[in-house]
Amino acid sequence: MIEASSVALAQEAGMSTHAKRILVAEDDDAARDMLSALLVQAGYNVHATSNGREAVAEMQRKHFDVVVTDCDMPHLNGRELLSFSRATWPHIPIIMLSGEPPESSDEVHQLGAYAWIEKPYDTWLLLEIIRDAAHATAHKIPSAMRSPAKEV
Repeated sequence: MIEASSVALAQEAGMSTHAKRILVAEDDDAARDMLSALLVQAGYNVHATSNGREAVAEMQRKHFDVVVTDCDMPHLNGRELLSFSRATWPHIPIIMLSGEPPESSDEVHQLGAYAWIEKPYDTWLLLEIIRDAAHATAHKIPSAMRSPAKEV
């Protein structure tokens, strides 16, 4: 269950989301459901998957403004998803969630992640980073690419 204070933070942080599309890749059902609900409350259009392979399939079908992924998942972990995404969709910010800190401060930049957030994460901080990433995406993508992909 999401606390009322988290919902208020989500609504405040998401006031200017303009239905940005967020892909959540998280293998833990409870964590995925909680994060998805938080982002929906913030005004985002959320698609959730349980592993990196499913996330790639969604990214091939639809345009996303931001991807939020767990690092440790089956079938294609967060680092592998990030690597594939950088090569295929370099303009999409990828936010990594992990129970462990990165090996070094340079690792985040070397991997090409927009941000690395340790679990348990601060809800307000995560919402701020997602909002900033979604805003940054709008300025990086050529206008011809900004229209949403056709739904399958």
